[in-house]
Amino acid sequence: MRRWLRDLVRYAHQKLLPPGAWRQARDGRKRPEILPGTLWLTAWMGFLLQLPSWEQLERLARRHFRQLLPRGQRPPSADALRDGMDRVDLEALERLFIQVMKAIKAMKAVPFFEG
Repeated sequence: MRRWLRDLVRYAHQKLLPPGAWRQARDGRKRPEILPGTLWLTAWMGFLLQLPSWEQLERLARRHFRQLLPRGQRPPSADALRDGMDRVDLEALERLFIQVMKAIKAMKAVPFFEG
């Protein structure tokens, strides 16, 4: 499972995300142990895999995401994900979302209706 997961994340990172997307991550926590970019990356993987809960994402992250995260970062717990996403900088997240949607539209991966 690790290889296809790594390949999926690498493909999505190269084709959909703008360069340095994880460095744009901000949240309102002071001196976080787990960086906001790590939270965003973990949430991105949960989005790609269409996981229904933070707990499932936490279990999967603890088993398989260690090599995909930045050096020195451990997989976040469900509570850390919830707290980090609760205080996320919405403007940065909106810019990221718009850039991802433009990339998807340019790839013609999903039909879009103009209207």
